[in-house]
Formats: sequence, structure tokens, C-alpha cells
Amino acid sequence: MAEEISTMKGKASYSNFTAFFFLVNYILGTGFLGIPYVMYHSGILSCTFTLAVITVFNCIGALWIVESMARANAIEKHSQGDSSKRLMDDQKPNYSTIHSNLSNDVRSMGYLSRRKFEISELCGCFFGRNAKLLCLLVVYVQISLASWSFTTVAASTWSSNIPFGNTTTLRQCTTEDFADNIIPTEAGCLNSYRLCVGLYGIIVIILSCLELTEQKYIQIAMGLLRFFVVTFMCFNSIYAYAVAHEDTSFGRSADLGQMNDLPDYNITISNANAVFYDFKGWLQAIPIFVYAELMHLGLPSMLEPVSDKRRLHRLVISVFCIMGFIYMFIGITISIRFQGSVAQIATLNWIQFSTPGNPTILRIMAYIVIFFPSLDVVSAFPLSAIALSNNIFAALTGYDTTESDAVPHSRLKQLGLRLFVSVVPITCAFFVESLVTILRWAGLLGFFICYFIPIGLQYFSRRQYRTKFVNNWTARYQADTAEIVEENQTERTDLVYHTPRDTPYSSWISGKKTLFVTLIYALTAFGFTIAGIAMSSTSSSNHHTNSSSVNITDMMDIDYGF
Repeated sequence: MAEEISTMKGKASYSNFTAFFFLVNYILGTGFLGIPYVMYHSGILSCTFTLAVITVFNCIGALWIVESMARANAIEKHSQGDSSKRLMDDQKPNYSTIHSNLSNDVRSMGYLSRRKFEISELCGCFFGRNAKLLCLLVVYVQISLASWSFTTVAASTWSSNIPFGNTTTLRQCTTEDFADNIIPTEAGCLNSYRLCVGLYGIIVIILSCLELTEQKYIQIAMGLLRFFVVTFMCFNSIYAYAVAHEDTSFGRSADLGQMNDLPDYNITISNANAVFYDFKGWLQAIPIFVYAELMHLGLPSMLEPVSDKRRLHRLVISVFCIMGFIYMFIGITISIRFQGSVAQIATLNWIQFSTPGNPTILRIMAYIVIFFPSLDVVSAFPLSAIALSNNIFAALTGYDTTESDAVPHSRLKQLGLRLFVSVVPITCAFFVESLVTILRWAGLLGFFICYFIPIGLQYFSRRQYRTKFVNNWTARYQADTAEIVEENQTERTDLVYHTPRDTPYSSWISGKKTLFVTLIYALTAFGFTIAGIAMSSTSSSNHHTNSSSVNITDMMDIDYGF
């Protein structure tokens, strides 16, 4: 492993600290913005428990991808006769080392290097060529739709908050311009929206053409901004709720909606009760939670430049633990504070504080929160574009992007692919702003990426790895032991053999039992999601508007930023 690290120093790399922010920026997109809304209307306690369970299984899926990359790396080294050559030679093993060297050498081969295995390439290694193309299609559709939604989120936010004036050529948009419309119909707002699409496109295309190591300071800054805004939103909600509770305790009526200068919706606050539960709403919340913690496609690209790869599994676990806690904290605090007036997009709850008459510092923070989603997707778009282009590059050329010497004009081809995968969703955003219907179904792809593909990779890679190494090493040991017993006149029981272990990133969750439990969970959650969509479609066909209550089918009309 020391040799691997020394070779990495010759290339641009970054630390585990920097990699943490890359992973946070990839996972903390805009999907989390709908969590407070669905928590309030589905049940805070039930959604908190569901989110915790989903966090655990999403983390397991991500760890299995890391393990699969390590196994592919070891198998490739073995086939090339690389560092494993000393393991397969004909030299007779030494009695004092036979019980440890075999196990340690096999294990050390599993450390990841600068050789990167994209998801599509892993599918090709362990599933076959046809499955590789199918995986590539799933990856392309998912990332393209995500990038499309990133563009519409930024453009609609900018066009609604930047003062373009009120002319027929350019006009500042309002929420009514985007309500129930595929694209704004009024010419002035439409021009403003498309201008913002173009500005956003220029920014993210430039960033997408940079290497990840060249973006590290930008990504660290954006990661810190994410934590700052989320912390403000949560603690501001806690403070406001505490003030309202204090007023009530002293006999003064304090309605949370009125406290926030919002209209009184005469809502029933039974939803804020921790034990409140709505089955239909809970079904709608499952794919939202799954998608909000999806970073599996970006793992190969973002972990490849890490200089010290010995603790990658701990890095992945720490990201999921922190993000799971943040999501639960956001959902609980904001939903309890705003209750029935909670906006479908969480940051829109702070629009009221940006108006004149509020303290200057509060207005500044309100604008930061309102613009946060659009700034958020500026850093998320390039990560998605790079991950997708790397998958396509590996599928077309048969080589990884790190093997630039094997592909003529490698850098030029990579830039061309990045431009292609960036321009397509941006172009689509010029003509379609609302992706609600498409993203409702595209969210189902999250189950394949978070669960079904990692489950398949874990099963087949582990089986091939054990066949290649563990079983062969055990057979060799048995033969070598016979020679040692004969030459040294020692008892066979004096020799202690340690079966070659799995990859350095493997643990108790790598076994078949966890694999089986995860498969059962994934199929169950996927079935619930299908049922939720079917129930929502049925309810929508018989939908009758009720102005005094919140209809759960409205939850399907949220642009969660998938």
C-alpha cells in the first residue's frame, strides 16, 4: 500500500478532508428541500424512523460499490501479473511465514489505486457486456434528469428573484408563472427564465471542464456554505418555535403562521404530533428519502484522487451518518416550526423575511437561504456531468479516464463528452421547466442505483473474488503444508492457517446474510413506492380541491430537485 501511495503523489490528488466535501456536495443536492413538507404531512416519527433505515441501507449499498471496485482492482492486478506475481511463483513457502503472508498479500491487493472503475465498467466486469450497456443507460437517464432539474431549479430561482423589471422583453417572474405550466407562457418571464438558463449553463459547463482536483477549493467553499445555510435554517426554526412556545406558556396566543407573518390557514396542527401518521403520505416519502441520499454514481470519480485510500470505507460511513442526521434535523425542526404553512420547497419559507421592514441581517440571511438551492446546484452539476462522462468514456473506449496513455487524444475526448452530457440537459431546460411528472417516475431509478446494482455487484464480485483468491490460496496452502510437515518433521497441528480475508474495506456487512436482508428490504421499499404511485394516480383522477385542508396528492406535485 505504501508503494501505491507513493505513486499517487506524482498525480494531482486531494485528502480525505477534501473528499468529504466532494461527497457532501454530491449527496446534498436539492432533493432534501422537500423533506420537511413530506415529514409534516406523513408523520414526523414515522418519517424519522424511515429516513434512518434508508440511510443505513443506502450506506451499505455505497460500501458495496467500494468493495466491488477493490475486488475488480485485485482481479485485474492478478490477471496482469502485477504485485501478485510473488504469490503465484513456484518458490517454496517458508514455514514461519506461511500462516500470515498469504492472507496479508491477498488482502493488500484489494486496496484501491489510481485505477478507477466506473459503475458501468463494474457491471461489465461482473455482469457481462449486455448488462454493462443496460447499467450505462440507467446511469445516463438518471444523471441527465438530475442535471436537467438542477438547471430548472437555478433558472426559476434566479428569474423569480433578480429584478429584471416589468417589460415585454424581460420581466421578473412570479410563482404563478411556473404554476401548472411546462414553461412560462408570458414572453417577458419566459425570456428572463431562458436568460438565466443560459447564464447557469455557461457557469456549470466551465466547471464541468475542470478536473476534480482543480475544483477542490470551490467544492470546499460550497460545502461550507451548505453547512452554514442548513445550520441557520434549523436553529432559526428552533428559536422561533421556542419563542412561540414561551408566548403560549405565559398565556399569550401565538400562532406559528401568524408569528412568521404568514396568512392564517386555519390548519389543524395534529400533523405536528409526533405520533401522527398518514399511510399515503408515507408511501410518497420513501422515494424522496432514497433519492436524497444517492451519491453512489459519483463514488468512483470522487474517490479516485484521494491520496490515502486505506480508510475510504470510514469516509463513506461518516458522510452518510452526518447527512442522515442533518436530513432528520432539517425535517423535524422546519416541519414543527412552520407546521401547516410549511412550503413544498423548504427554503421558500424564508421569503417573508426578505421583504422591507425586517432587520437588515435577517433580510440578508433570507436572501442567502432563498438563493441557496440555485447555488447548491452550481457545484452539484459538474460532479454529475463528470461522473456521467467518465462512465460513457469507459464504455466507448474500454479504458478508464486514468489510463490516458492508452487512448489517443484522451483529454480532448473527455472534454467532448463532458460538453455533450452538459449541453443536453441545459438545452432541454430551455423548453421544459416542469419535470414533476418525469421525475416522479425517474425517482424509481434511485432504487436500482442505491440497491439493486450494488446488491448484484456485491454478490457476483465476492463470488469471483473468492474463487480467484481465497479458494485457490486454501488449496495451495494444503499442498504446501504437506511439504513442510515432511521436511521439518513437525506436527500438522502446529501450523496455523489464516484464510485469506476479503478486501480491506470489507466487514461483517459484506456477507450473504446482510445481502439477503438488503434484497428483501429493497424489494419491499420498491413495491411500496410502486403502490404509492398507483394510489396517487388513482386519487388524482378523482381529485376534488378542498381549500381548508391539505390533500396528500398535492405532494406529488413537488419539484424535489431530483
